[in-house]
Amino acid sequence: MSWGPKHLTREQMAERRQEAYRLLKEGWRPADVARELGVSRAAVTQWKRRFAEEGEAACQVRKPPGRPAKLTPAQQQELISVLRQGAQAYGFPTERWTQARVREVIRDLFGVHYHISSVGKLLHRLGWSAQEPEARAIERDEKVIADWKSTEWPRIKKRAAQASRDSICR
Repeated sequence: MSWGPKHLTREQMAERRQEAYRLLKEGWRPADVARELGVSRAAVTQWKRRFAEEGEAACQVRKPPGRPAKLTPAQQQELISVLRQGAQAYGFPTERWTQARVREVIRDLFGVHYHISSVGKLLHRLGWSAQEPEARAIERDEKVIADWKSTEWPRIKKRAAQASRDSICR
């Protein structure tokens, strides 16, 4: 049995511990269990000690460490729906979501206060990523640009290629 992924879910980690428990009960040596499951021998030794103390309960899914989330899953989904509607729909002057703006939305909607850096971590957990808007001139004319790319650019490339061939041949 091979445990390939680098990042396992809590359920997969519990399943791996259960497999280790089963193998150790069958009389496997910790080094062999470690090799079979793709973990360190030290991890198997720790599991073996915990199995001796707690029995099969040591294999169960463990809750994540740290402080629980301030927003419930339902609140997180509501936040996502507000973000998808856009910043201007919420009342901001531009369409750009910043961490400060998201923090303000969280405070307004749920009465929860987040530190500015925690907003970024929350957004990352929710599948949102930081993105810089592309700077574009207000005067930009997409039709003129498309026309230039289709007519002028091929002509320039053709002339440069011809000049290159001429200079090599002489």
